[in-house]
Amino acid sequence: MTKFQKIICLLLVVGVAVGGAGFVILNRNIGDLKLKNYSYNDFDPFVSVEYELREPDAEAFQVTLAVTAYPHEYTKTSTVRLLYKDQVVPMELNNLAFTGEIAVPLVADIREIKYLVLLETNGLIRSHSTGVDFGRLASGAAVFGYQPEDKTEDEEENARYQMDTALEFDESLLPFVDQAVSARVYAQNSAEEELFSEKMKGNALQLNQEISIDADEKITLYGEVQGKSGMIYNYSICRFVRVDDGDVLTDTYFPEKLRIIGTRGQEAELNY
Repeated sequence: MTKFQKIICLLLVVGVAVGGAGFVILNRNIGDLKLKNYSYNDFDPFVSVEYELREPDAEAFQVTLAVTAYPHEYTKTSTVRLLYKDQVVPMELNNLAFTGEIAVPLVADIREIKYLVLLETNGLIRSHSTGVDFGRLASGAAVFGYQPEDKTEDEEENARYQMDTALEFDESLLPFVDQAVSARVYAQNSAEEELFSEKMKGNALQLNQEISIDADEKITLYGEVQGKSGMIYNYSICRFVRVDDGDVLTDTYFPEKLRIIGTRGQEAELNY
């Protein structure tokens, strides 16, 4: 790790730990910034910092992090820079806000993307440190509008479970700004055998399917979306499990991961 990367990592770790509060930085070299020392400061230079993950690249398996920062105050000579790991890009002033974009590579297990926004005015540099929290993503049940309206007939050996549910896929809840070109809903058993698969039309589907659930069996309903970018988003929507008294338990909030798959087979997993 270079000296530059160590400085950036230290600022990111401490900054996120204190919840985005600012740093005052003077005369130490970070990229082409001539800085000296940095110290913790409670004053955050920005009223708010917003981000958006857009323009995913399924081939390179990366996503564009677009950041908009609204400073409390600035002058004509103020400059703002966006830092992510060893990348530093200038942000441009647009309608009282500074905007900038940076390419973020996707990894197998994404926890959080941490970044810094630096505001420099008259040699004084203050920073805002924050991160993209993937734990706030919508669940598969929310993305596909799943509301159980199902019927169960219990038998000694198994239970017949009739799904009679209207699904409506909400494209705006995808993890990245992407346009859906196709979507399907399918079910798998514990052996990962596909029980059925139905394509959605116009992001909607009236699901009418009957499944048989043996004792100790677990069946999962999935939704899979292919974006215009080529990225595939695979959501777990609901899980059906036989309980001790023979009834079927439906669980739409079980902790399963959203899988993101690139065109070359690259894969990342996100916890809800």
